[in-house]
Amino acid sequence: NRNEVSRVIVNGITNTWNEFKIPISQFTGITNRSEMTEIILLVDAQTASAPNGVLLIDDFKLIK
Repeated sequence: NRNEVSRVIVNGITNTWNEFKIPISQFTGITNRSEMTEIILLVDAQTASAPNGVLLIDDFKLIK
C-alpha cells in the first residue's frame, strides 16, 4: 500500500565508521514489502550528536 509508513530509529551513530544491520521485520506497519516504493534516510538535527558533517553510506542492501 503506497500510503503505509514505517520508521526505525538507529541509535549509536558516531563520528567513526560503524556497521548497522536493521532487519526488515523492524519496519512494522508495512503489510506488503514487495510494494515498497522508496526508503528515506533522515538525520534528525534535534537528536544528532554531531548535526554538521558528512554521512557516508556504503553497501546498502535489502535482504529477505
